[in-house]
Amino acid sequence: MKYILQKIFSVRNDKNKSHYVIRILGFKIKIKKAKYLTYDIVGTDNFVYLTHNGYNKKVAQENINNLDIKIYGNNNTVTIDSSLNIINSQIHISANNSHVFIQKSKLNSPLIFFIEIKSGDNQSVAIGEDFSCAEKLEIWCHEKNSSLKIGNNVMCSKNVSIMTSDCHSIFSQDEIKPYNFRKSNKMIIEDNVWLGKNSMILKNAFIPMGTIVSAGAVLSKPIEDVNCIVAGNPAVIIKRNIKWQRTPISHYK
Repeated sequence: MKYILQKIFSVRNDKNKSHYVIRILGFKIKIKKAKYLTYDIVGTDNFVYLTHNGYNKKVAQENINNLDIKIYGNNNTVTIDSSLNIINSQIHISANNSHVFIQKSKLNSPLIFFIEIKSGDNQSVAIGEDFSCAEKLEIWCHEKNSSLKIGNNVMCSKNVSIMTSDCHSIFSQDEIKPYNFRKSNKMIIEDNVWLGKNSMILKNAFIPMGTIVSAGAVLSKPIEDVNCIVAGNPAVIIKRNIKWQRTPISHYK
């Protein structure tokens, strides 16, 4: 009986989890899921903006994207473009004078991410155009005055982690001041970078344009050459003078 009912009527998610697919008596109906934004904001001068065609709109309780925003502090902003296909993502800020900015994308691929800013004021995360990430990108910013800038056409595979600091303090036995501060306030991932599955980008990293960071690599220092592949723990250059495209490899067979 259950099998017969499933043949008559069923509801499931499509492969991108952005639509419901309803089957009734052999007919398929595809319905886009309602987009929503939920957030909890405590403090003064904290704003969430939705960007469309270059114009910012301050958001109250409008239904826009599947994004959970929590802000605790003062003078913080979150700015996201209306073109983004965000699913089950979170932005949490527990700081002052900190900002998250994600630019437009024409890819329409689902974005699943977690961004956390805490343990220090004056931090920022800026993500460029045509960015993509499979589930689930994690960005951790836990040291004051730090910034992360991700360029255009950056592609992240599954379970990529980016950390602008060590988050916790490490001391020498006879010292009262930690020795593991980052060396630069800025972490930069330039244009056309591909971050492989389970890769980790740690403090002091710099990734130049055209770089591929291989699956499972752990990077904690600047890469000197453009258009190269890095791999290993710690990550080192294993091939130079390369380029990559989003086109599936089967296209060329």
